[in-house]
Amino acid sequence: MMRADGHYVITYLDALECVIGGEPTALALDVAGQVVEYDVSPLPLASDHVLGLGIHQGHLIVSLGIEPAPGPERRRTTAVLLDLPGAKEAWAVEVTRVVGFVRVHREDGSETASGVGSVTTEDGRRIRWLDARQMFGALATAGRHSAASVRGAPR
Repeated sequence: MMRADGHYVITYLDALECVIGGEPTALALDVAGQVVEYDVSPLPLASDHVLGLGIHQGHLIVSLGIEPAPGPERRRTTAVLLDLPGAKEAWAVEVTRVVGFVRVHREDGSETASGVGSVTTEDGRRIRWLDARQMFGALATAGRHSAASVRGAPR
């Protein structure tokens, strides 16, 4: 962002750095909740980023990911629970491991429609960015459209 005096101001965001599919990935700290492990069962006809469903402490979790699901078998996963206002069920992003906290700078327009983009860390590394709110919004919108098209389909 440019100030009135012509100088740029870089705004850093607090994020949780994780490894997903071998790549360092930042997730905004304000949506990152508890890191949990659970068994996940794949859903064969799910959207691209929905890797399956799991149960943790008696709650259903929609398991999201950037990378494709590793296979059609039930498996154990580690994930970061997401704090998404308006979500009726629990959502989580699958991670390989959590690295720690990091401060990042995000360029405007650096994400794709699915919420995946890139950021620069305070120490100058360029890493992947996952905008969980944007990914959730895209999946929720796609779900409404596909449900409407099924309801309106001729029989």
